[in-house]
Amino acid sequence: MTLVGCTNKEKSNENNETHIFQGEIIEFDNGAMLVEPLEGYSEAEHAQRIRVVIQNMPGSPEPRVGDIIEVTYSGVMTEESPPSPTGVEKIVVIKRTPDDEIIDPQEDEHLISVASGGSMIHPFWHFAYSEHWAEDGFLCADGTPAGGELKEWSEESSLPEIEWSEDFTVTYADGVDSQYIMVFNEAREQQDHLFAVSDLSELDSGRYYIGIVVSQKGQYIEQAKQAECTGWVCLFKLVVEHIEGFSSPTEE
Repeated sequence: MTLVGCTNKEKSNENNETHIFQGEIIEFDNGAMLVEPLEGYSEAEHAQRIRVVIQNMPGSPEPRVGDIIEVTYSGVMTEESPPSPTGVEKIVVIKRTPDDEIIDPQEDEHLISVASGGSMIHPFWHFAYSEHWAEDGFLCADGTPAGGELKEWSEESSLPEIEWSEDFTVTYADGVDSQYIMVFNEAREQQDHLFAVSDLSELDSGRYYIGIVVSQKGQYIEQAKQAECTGWVCLFKLVVEHIEGFSSPTEE
């Protein structure tokens, strides 16, 4: 976890030891997971629920409510309620919810929608960063680079795919703002940064991985005169096959 110009009260760890605990994901909250620590871990005695910011976590498998995760961190917890682990080195899913019990946190909420040629997809969310208020300052965290995650995924990954057409459109949910667009080739090597959906019209024919970077506004903090926010990279596969007379895509 990276702290940038942020302050927060923390319980000390004099021995500077690395700690590990496991817990069940109860719900998702604006870039974080509310986790119930399992019995046998000291964290279960510290708090019934722990707020774990999504960071340093593989993009696949995607965490879901009911999954058991393992968190490696500094051993220091913030004093807010619920507390959060600091110095998080790694988060991994170690036990999946049975398929018939899975509750997909992204199923009923979509940051962006991509429509083209009569089809519509909802890209996968990859955590990029967060800025959340913690008593007397912002607690800031960075996720793992989207490019690195893409290279670890298989060709058969579950990223949604859509073909580019003249009516290509991107629609953003309320409180979600576009920042820029990452373009990766079929080998998942980053090619460019674009700043408007219309720039996609300049791509050569081929298969691409697209990451639309967005910022999602959270609660407004009157004391700081700014809102909490979470950054996401909305990932999907794009197939481009140009024909004569095409026009530029649009965004709403």
